[in-house]
Amino acid sequence: PGGARTSIHPSKAIIPRGGSLRVNCSISCDQKATFGLETELTKKVVSHGNNWKVFELSDVQEDINLLCYSNCRNEQTVASMNLTVYWIPERVVLAPLPLWQPVGEDLNLSCLVYGGAPRDHLSVVLLRGEEELGQQPVGKGEPAEVMFTVQPRREDHGTNFSCRWELDLRSQGLELFQNTSVPRRLQTYVLPSTDPHLEAPRIVEVGSRWPVKCTLDGLFPASDAEVHLVLGDQ
Repeated sequence: PGGARTSIHPSKAIIPRGGSLRVNCSISCDQKATFGLETELTKKVVSHGNNWKVFELSDVQEDINLLCYSNCRNEQTVASMNLTVYWIPERVVLAPLPLWQPVGEDLNLSCLVYGGAPRDHLSVVLLRGEEELGQQPVGKGEPAEVMFTVQPRREDHGTNFSCRWELDLRSQGLELFQNTSVPRRLQTYVLPSTDPHLEAPRIVEVGSRWPVKCTLDGLFPASDAEVHLVLGDQ
């Protein structure tokens, strides 16, 4: 004779949302005992012996703690396990960018993540083209918002920015899941450092044509600038 002991196998598990799992509850008792699995999930016994039972759980939608129990010699013992459910985010979206962004000024970028779990394994990476600019964890909320701050450069004009979610379950024996948002194109600008400078002859013949030159130092991008020449009220 000895004390009763209850065991559960596996001691922890991670499965996709809506998936199923088999759990083995076993006991050590020198006489007939009652034992089972306590859970609100849909379950059925798929195999059993004198001191063990295998339960199949189905359609698991969220994390849950499972409990095997037994009553032996009027003594109750239990064993528990943590069941974690994972699911990939439905999508990630980079919020709209400003129409034009000044070079060198802080730009706040917002990545919105819809769904996904477990959140402590979920993060977002900000991409400039293929370059990774930063990575942050995804918090609670639906959708969850992850903010990044960058200072755009001249060379960022016309560059695509995007967000990539990463669900890293490699430590759980699974893989790294990831997907990227639709990119958004950034347009940057620099205002001229001086007032417009006009170069033209001081005296011209009436009715003739002559060239004039208007310069703006530091203007970027020059190809998108428009220069208007005014003669009197015209």
